[in-house]
Amino acid sequence: MTGLFVAKLNQVDFCYLDPERGLLGESWWYDIVLYGELDDQGMIFDFGPAKKLIKQRLDEWVDHKLLLPMHHENVSINKSASIGCCDPVQDSALWQVDWAFAKADRLTTQAPASAFTELATSEITPEAVAEAMVPRLMTEMPDNVTAIDLSFYNEPLNGAYYHYSHGLKKHQGNCQRIAHGHRSTIEIYRDGRRDAQLESLWAERFCDIHLITQEDLVQDAELRTVAYQAPQGRFELTLPARCTYLMDQDTTVENIAAHIAKQCKANYPESTFRVRAFEGINKGAEVKS
Repeated sequence: MTGLFVAKLNQVDFCYLDPERGLLGESWWYDIVLYGELDDQGMIFDFGPAKKLIKQRLDEWVDHKLLLPMHHENVSINKSASIGCCDPVQDSALWQVDWAFAKADRLTTQAPASAFTELATSEITPEAVAEAMVPRLMTEMPDNVTAIDLSFYNEPLNGAYYHYSHGLKKHQGNCQRIAHGHRSTIEIYRDGRRDAQLESLWAERFCDIHLITQEDLVQDAELRTVAYQAPQGRFELTLPARCTYLMDQDTTVENIAAHIAKQCKANYPESTFRVRAFEGINKGAEVKS
């Protein structure tokens, strides 16, 4: 059997629901192998169109989505939810998702249906997501493609890193979705040298965190609610305050890097800092202070 492979074809940044940790931002590479018969060009599928098609579909089905494990007993969905406390207008296109985690904690989010992907699994893993995506991809393939091997996997990281989620209400693309996220490393240079202690401190501070822009906070108590209107619709998320971190600015990676640099400078005014905050894999922002 002959296969056409593309290693590290692209990456996906998304969120999923974990029964212990709650809402998690994640970033995966993916590889693809297409098996089949050769066409009259002596090819299984031309690399250019194959890569474009697969990226488009996985961007549509996984990237910047909240993945829902529909076979887990802790998830429930109302597909005709109202906006609730944030706006008197009813929107039948909204979904409301409720998730129980860590024994006593819960989160609730409301968003347009396009912000979610339902998966017939009890756990969100690279293997489960690949298994769900392969049949969908097969419907898009030429007739000579007979099988697909899809592999999702984490970027190998040696230093400190964290999982975070956020939403950017001013963004014109899918970053506006309130429950998307990333698995990100952090580099902090103090006086020109990597400071592993500071990197670990910020990775711990941002561990499994949802970053909130202060002006979007509509409830601040043991539970925090963040909500906003964005180009794709109305978004709302309620979760325990311990799972959140407030920022004065929009939670872009540029502002995240600037925030960390500012805090480092405030704690060590005699030092100079260069902060490289990553947004998923191989991209991010750098700030010097």
